Amino acid sequence: MMWKSGLVAVAIGMGWVSAAGQAVAVDGAGHEKTYSAPGGLEYTVGHTEHAARPVGSPNGMPTNRVVYLDNTVYGEVSDGTGWLKTGYFVACAVDLSASLNVDAGIGIDAGSGAHVGLTPAGLLPGLDVSIGPSLGAGVGVDLSMAPGEVVDVPVGERELVPGSTGYVVSRDRRIQVQDCAGPLTVQAYALITVDTMDVTAEGAVFGDPFVL
Repeated sequence: MMWKSGLVAVAIGMGWVSAAGQAVAVDGAGHEKTYSAPGGLEYTVGHTEHAARPVGSPNGMPTNRVVYLDNTVYGEVSDGTGWLKTGYFVACAVDLSASLNVDAGIGIDAGSGAHVGLTPAGLLPGLDVSIGPSLGAGVGVDLSMAPGEVVDVPVGERELVPGSTGYVVSRDRRIQVQDCAGPLTVQAYALITVDTMDVTAEGAVFGDPFVL
């Protein structure tokens, strides 16, 4: 499915901070946005049950981090066909609060105008965003990252149909990062697009960043 992008602006709140080597479980706040578009279209994207559980590195190295993540992402559309996509941005020594140039507001194409794909690279202009592997539920990912790198770790996608709520549920998603000499930031995202006969629209919510 093609992801559409629109205008973007910084919209990130305060993050969770944990000193390296401290295993402190954190429950994150949920976020939800409902949008209206021409023709009476309404659509909603949100997430809840968001949590992070950092654990000590197996080899005790301060440049290695391990975290287990939970998240429940949901979406609804009143018309047309929608698509829900979720994952995590993982950034080594990058301040996502300043760098993630995202409008969690609406982007609408009420005609046939072209759109650029709404991708993690498009959401982080000026940064080198590499795409992580697409993994099944409960499967972990090991990353080797240098300072300044941002990696997108996809979690899942789901089609949305009118009249029902679609969910992508992730539990105990393990992320291990090696060779990150600076702060490591992990931030959940949920993207929604919807297509009707007359309108193409989009929206997004982002979790509070977890820093360790």
